[in-house]
Amino acid sequence: MRPDQWVTAAVVLLTACGPARLLTRPEGNGGWSPERRQEELAARAATAGVDLGRSGATAEPPATGPPAGPLDLPAALTLAAHGNRRIAEAEKDLDVAEARFRDARGRLLPATTGFGRYTRFTDTLTTKVQLPPSVLKTLGQAPLVTIREEEAAVFNGTVTVPLDLTGEIVHALRAAQAGYRGERARLWATTLEQQLVVIRGYFDLLEAERLRDVTRQTLASERQQLASAESRFENGRLTKNELLVVQVAVRNAEQQLLQRDLAIDQARWALNQAVGLAVDAPTEVVDVATPPEVPAVDAALRQAYTTNPALAALFEEQQRLEDTATALVRSRFPRVSGGGTVDYTTSGIVQPQRFGSGFVGFTWDLGTDGRREAEIAEARATAERNRIEV
Repeated sequence: MRPDQWVTAAVVLLTACGPARLLTRPEGNGGWSPERRQEELAARAATAGVDLGRSGATAEPPATGPPAGPLDLPAALTLAAHGNRRIAEAEKDLDVAEARFRDARGRLLPATTGFGRYTRFTDTLTTKVQLPPSVLKTLGQAPLVTIREEEAAVFNGTVTVPLDLTGEIVHALRAAQAGYRGERARLWATTLEQQLVVIRGYFDLLEAERLRDVTRQTLASERQQLASAESRFENGRLTKNELLVVQVAVRNAEQQLLQRDLAIDQARWALNQAVGLAVDAPTEVVDVATPPEVPAVDAALRQAYTTNPALAALFEEQQRLEDTATALVRSRFPRVSGGGTVDYTTSGIVQPQRFGSGFVGFTWDLGTDGRREAEIAEARATAERNRIEV
């Protein structure tokens, strides 16, 4: 072999040996490097306000800034719409469903692929031409005809258009669209659920603050009674046991006030987490002056069925499962496609060097392995299960 061929073989060997650990060890190559892992951990810790004692860890800015003043209920719901983690996760799930729709739609659109390869052979491939003796006498010797050059490059461009005669791709597209509508309904349901969490946390904080005010008033009254009881005890008008009863009442009120303070902190932490603020943010809330409007029972039940996002998500999931099962059934038939190709070669032996072609053909999976029928049975069973859940 020539030196350049030895170099090529060595490069190929080194490239193949690189992922040996990735292919042979169950843990692979360990994933992230230790430096990258420490950076990711430090960034998460800095966001949570934990100092790991490493330089270079910067906290990510919060999704929503702290309120300038006391927080009212509409402002809390607005903060939750932009800072709540569950809502943000549901929005990303909706983006995933949209990407799945684009993937299913792409199966109906033309697919364009390109191919190219450079080949270098060890020698030029030639052949001798058999000619009559009179011609050989004129030429002097039999000419050598090159049928393959020592090096050549070929290029190919192909456009393939699917011909969905069976409707398999259309049903897969409808399934993806139903999946998108289902994720949109789940986002709606998640938003309502988290709004309920915000409202509950808001009123829990108000309740805890009002109970603390009541406990403070009770403690002030108990302390007045204690002062009066101590005066009466010193004058001999009250027994020791009666004084102890008043002292225990004061101590109980003090402990209850401490419990109220802890309940306020817990309610504030829950509200901050729901609206996307730092858990230790000193959030203050405004009292609700007017009671909310509560619909009648019949109207509430009617609205629960007509505008229920959970029910809408189940309906869309049912349509997605049925279209998926139909697409799998249609895959029993041949898949037809057509298109055209353009080929080019740098070799000048054959002419023309660039030429095109058109084609139409089909691929047919006969399903002899039984996997498709199992997928169809699974899809139908899942659709029936979802129908029972609805």
